[in-house]
Amino acid sequence: SGLGVESSCGCAGVRDDESPWTFVVVADPQLGMMWNNEKWAEEVDLCRSAWAELNALAPRFVVVVGDLVHANEELYPSVPNVTQIASSQNDDFIRSMSA
Repeated sequence: SGLGVESSCGCAGVRDDESPWTFVVVADPQLGMMWNNEKWAEEVDLCRSAWAELNALAPRFVVVVGDLVHANEELYPSVPNVTQIASSQNDDFIRSMSA
């Protein structure tokens, strides 16, 4: 394969080792939903706790699906500064994974 990993199944990047492995799907962290975009520090703390638990599981990969943040121009066009709020929520979500 072009990835430098050979597999008897013919799948590029798939390892044929015997060790069990796991992956995790995280859905809808949606920072800002608890307090309708007024604050989201509590949700950031919950995300940090979740990442710590997930890291302890040592999955091969994690997939995050759904809404990452609650602020959305289409849903809340009348909210002042909704674009800046969404940007801050995105930044805080990314920082929550590295803390």
